[in-house]
Amino acid sequence: VGVMQVDQKFEKYEAYTEDIWKKCFLVMDDIKGSVREAAQALGKTLSNTLIRSLEAGGSSKAAKAMLSHVIPFLLAPENIETARGPGTGWAIRTLIDIVSKSEAKVIEPFAADLVSRFIPLFTSLEPGEINYIHMKAEEYNTTTQELDEIRLRHLVRGHPLMRCLEKLLTGSYADESTIANIVIQLESLMKSSVGFQSQAAISRCLVHGIVHNYHAFKPYADRLMRACHRCLTDRNETIARSYAHAIGYLFRGASDDGRLWSAKKAWNLWKDSENAQHCAVAAEVFESIAKYANEAYGQLADRLMPYVCIGRNDEKGDAQEAFQEAFDTGPSTGSRRLLLHLTEILELATPLLDNARWRVRHAAVWTVADVAGALKDLDASAVVGDARKVWPALKKALEGKSWDGKERVLEAFVGFSEKARGFWESDEAVRADMDKVCYQYLLLMP
Repeated sequence: VGVMQVDQKFEKYEAYTEDIWKKCFLVMDDIKGSVREAAQALGKTLSNTLIRSLEAGGSSKAAKAMLSHVIPFLLAPENIETARGPGTGWAIRTLIDIVSKSEAKVIEPFAADLVSRFIPLFTSLEPGEINYIHMKAEEYNTTTQELDEIRLRHLVRGHPLMRCLEKLLTGSYADESTIANIVIQLESLMKSSVGFQSQAAISRCLVHGIVHNYHAFKPYADRLMRACHRCLTDRNETIARSYAHAIGYLFRGASDDGRLWSAKKAWNLWKDSENAQHCAVAAEVFESIAKYANEAYGQLADRLMPYVCIGRNDEKGDAQEAFQEAFDTGPSTGSRRLLLHLTEILELATPLLDNARWRVRHAAVWTVADVAGALKDLDASAVVGDARKVWPALKKALEGKSWDGKERVLEAFVGFSEKARGFWESDEAVRADMDKVCYQYLLLMP
């Protein structure tokens, strides 16, 4: 059979192609060693013949016909997903070689199926020892987070299957439906995949697709971004963060409506969740948007900056750092950012001053204090109008019991009183309210 593969034209044995490959696969796991060796030698000949055909003229009729028989056989779940042994390794190596050597127009009919079959392999091919070490991380003086970072770097990003996926995602396909079918497969896999490596591979595919094949993936950015949001609450922090980063990249190609939906979804996750990891991941979405979609971030700053300004006052360290990074990356500098979006910030922060979650309420209070403190950079002639907007929120922030950190609000009130003298001196009702605040805090002094 091996000699026939080399010496005869493909047309003469085309009808027997699938049967030859199938029998070769089966006897690779035969009980007799000599049979296994012969089968492996034949398998090598079959693979080499196919690869040479692709290298010599990948778009030829014979090469296309050969692939039409071989790829469906190799992709069968019983050959690469559920089976184990020499045959499985041979099938996967052959598929990797086929994708690596094929032109886009040759591999196009199989692109979506290859993506859907390759991604689950990241999990099924992981050595069992790694999963054991992951469960016993403390005994090996490490953490699951550190192990996941290593798995992400070496078993996903550096895997030969990932290089194949990257090629499939960036092919110049003649039929627009090819990318559409790939997107459908990615969405389906995001819902069904349970393994760490497979989910990490999907998020990597999303980033690679929108970065290196922007115009092809741009029409699907909104729907892919929505799908990513469902994964932000994954129990594995590394997976959740990888999808947060993917949202940042997809934000580039999304519509304004999709962008605003995504930002509000992340904001609500931060605002409504009691889970510290969820809050940190939500904050990382804003950091990723600011970092990877900076132009879009600047265009929608009036809608996004209020979220960031409040979030950077989160009491939780991880979320606070991510929001602060997004704030620092935004348009304009320093207190100018606060003054530029003063109205929008106050509109968002004021209702939160009564929020049932102390974490959210404190963040809103401190944000109001930040805005009031930013007035010091305005000229006396310009401060009156903004002071009139700030005072109702500042007054409300000063109400209620004292708590650690509320001194920031009182300091802002003092600065506000000095800078906005022209505002409160001309308004008797405001002056009376400010006197009440002073008396309230004087009574608290020892």
